[in-house]
Amino acid sequence: MPAHGAFFTPSLVWIRDRNSQLCCADVFGPVLSIDSFEGEADAIGQAGHNRLGLAASVWSADFARAQRVAKRLHAGTVWINSHGRFAPEIEVCGYKESGFGRLFGRQGPDDCLQAKHISWSLEQSS
Repeated sequence: MPAHGAFFTPSLVWIRDRNSQLCCADVFGPVLSIDSFEGEADAIGQAGHNRLGLAASVWSADFARAQRVAKRLHAGTVWINSHGRFAPEIEVCGYKESGFGRLFGRQGPDDCLQAKHISWSLEQSS
């Protein structure tokens, strides 16, 4: 890592190698990657090509198609015609190697809890 840090300037990157680090790592930065595909099945296959599944966006004028694709993507959050919108009542999570823990929603507090079962008898023993 460079001494001054490892930062991206806002970047738009055309994907040529689907095995590149940009495609196979969670890149948290102002980076938008662009890739081409040959139809719906190819797009879904490419989106699931790596070991991560934090979030995805589907952009389409055909809402039925966008819903169909969103259901088949292996990502914890899938936005349709938007990106990065969150609400406190909706869980935020990832799939695959991005799937550690939950935030918000009904399941959110579960990661902060430790379950314990205690059983006793109310009968008096003599």
